[in-house]
Amino acid sequence: MHAGTLDVVERTPGWRRSLRPQVGVPPAARPLFVALAPSLIAVWALGGLYLSLGPSLATSLVQTDSRILSALVIVALMGAGAVTSAVVRAADPRSIVIGGSLVLLVGVGITLIWVALGSIVGLYAGSVIAGLGFGPAFSGIVRSLAPLAPPDMRGALFAAIYVLLYLSFSVPAILAGVAVTSYGLRDTSYAYGVLVMALAALTTVAVSRARARSSAARVRGPAGRLAHRSTSRSAGVSTIEIRGPSNVRPATPRGRATRSEAIAAEARRDAGWRCRNSAFVRARS
Repeated sequence: MHAGTLDVVERTPGWRRSLRPQVGVPPAARPLFVALAPSLIAVWALGGLYLSLGPSLATSLVQTDSRILSALVIVALMGAGAVTSAVVRAADPRSIVIGGSLVLLVGVGITLIWVALGSIVGLYAGSVIAGLGFGPAFSGIVRSLAPLAPPDMRGALFAAIYVLLYLSFSVPAILAGVAVTSYGLRDTSYAYGVLVMALAALTTVAVSRARARSSAARVRGPAGRLAHRSTSRSAGVSTIEIRGPSNVRPATPRGRATRSEAIAAEARRDAGWRCRNSAFVRARS
């Protein structure tokens, strides 16, 4: 039925060039990408550990070849991550990254302790706790970075995320498999887990600092003006005085004001504010 339908889309040259894969991070997203990269590596390096060595670790603790017990370790991590990601999907993404990285750190630490004690139940419990941070941390990373890329660069950004993701998922697991032959399963798991914890802690600190700087910038405002609160002890009235640099040029209906006009306008505003504030204090007293 559609054989005679005309293709009305305007054709443009360069279709072969458009098929080339593009991997890149837009300039606006680069600082946050660098801050989030350790957590992204930690999350998927942990996933690679569980999918490669997790079943063997579980069977070594119970001295059995049960496939069900082996699979439950993966279910504990991935299942908890999937459910938690759905629950916190509406939360602030950077808060999710910080909280998820902290929970991941705690979960991996608990897992290593119980593995050292030889408890399969502790291994499952630690895996569930790690999963509570595993899923939200990754979803928070994607949700934090995606809005920073323009539409024409979003595909390149996601490609960069997934390149780092699959490298983190595969390379550490391969190295761990090689290390098992020389150092043993448990010692390799301990070193692997400590590395994951260190990366999660690094992202927690970096994102927390970036968030604090962003909050401070929002408080200052675009013109660098700060609101200072002072208290009048005699009248018991709290007042707010707006202070800012004298070189701020407020917008006027005619366009930008000159420097002298800006200084005069700010002086008039400050004088008017103090007069109104003094009248209010006198009325209260």
